[in-house]
Amino acid sequence: MWAGTLVQSRLEEQKCFLLVRNGKIGICSIVTALTDIINGILWEIYSMFIAKRLKSLENLRTVDVRGTKTVPVRIRASDLKNYMVKAQTHPTSKGVIKEWLCGHFLKIWNLPVPDFAVIDVQKHHVPPLFHKDYQPFHFDLPAFGSLMDTNALDVNDVLDSPEAYQKGLSNSDGELLLIALFDLWTSNVDRHEDNYNMIYSGDAIPKFRPIDHEMALDFLDFGHPPELQTENESLIDSVLFRTYVSAKRRKKVISDTEHFDQFVDKTTAIREHLPRIISTMPAEWQTPIFNLENRLLETIFAPDWLDKTWRTYLSYLNTSK
Repeated sequence: MWAGTLVQSRLEEQKCFLLVRNGKIGICSIVTALTDIINGILWEIYSMFIAKRLKSLENLRTVDVRGTKTVPVRIRASDLKNYMVKAQTHPTSKGVIKEWLCGHFLKIWNLPVPDFAVIDVQKHHVPPLFHKDYQPFHFDLPAFGSLMDTNALDVNDVLDSPEAYQKGLSNSDGELLLIALFDLWTSNVDRHEDNYNMIYSGDAIPKFRPIDHEMALDFLDFGHPPELQTENESLIDSVLFRTYVSAKRRKKVISDTEHFDQFVDKTTAIREHLPRIISTMPAEWQTPIFNLENRLLETIFAPDWLDKTWRTYLSYLNTSK
């Protein structure tokens, strides 16, 4: 088991990530060119997605979604598609900023997060007495919209009869492993057995789609250092994870470096494209957090945090029943 320390180093102008294992150094990214190729591929995939700026076409409507404990609200936008929207209810609130960041991060990780958009909700599309959290003044600023998946199934239904959803044909175990790691890295305490915050897409290749990230990156709210999930707060300690991720697969992640290499490459790719992610954010959202880029670089991209995240991830996988 890799139980050592992750450090960053420059070797002859090469960015290499080293993992100390029992006093020996295993080089996870030996050649800079290889990392550049991987990051280039991730960037090509990610850059195909551009978040649109849209306007509402119809009144807000509530939606019954069991995969989340928030109050889901749907709106039809000017691209004629339906979105689940979250309002920037106050100029200093950070929920939509965290949704924007995590949405882009997940795109770069090549996880199947629904496409998203910035939506200007017109005041006359907010019915009187609609909901206390969705009043016309809550939409003075643009909202965050997550594209609705018409083929989505409730995660709890997937749990009830996993064989009915062609478990063997999907990459569900790989998705769940990466989503669990992503949550640890982003300090997301809001995806666990009591609130999966995922939907299951019943496409030709079924996928678990992570949603609802306004409680990730909570250190941006309070100014304290990021804190790791406890084991019972994590997706790993859930019936869903144990059902879809076999003990054999968990042991493989613990015993080899493939998954670790992915973690290093994906976080490196995000770090490189962080300026673009932040600069394309709606200007109306950017006032709550001073020097957002540096705040992120000093926290979730810090070598100590990456090390702690990985070691905790392995520990939770090791004790998962």
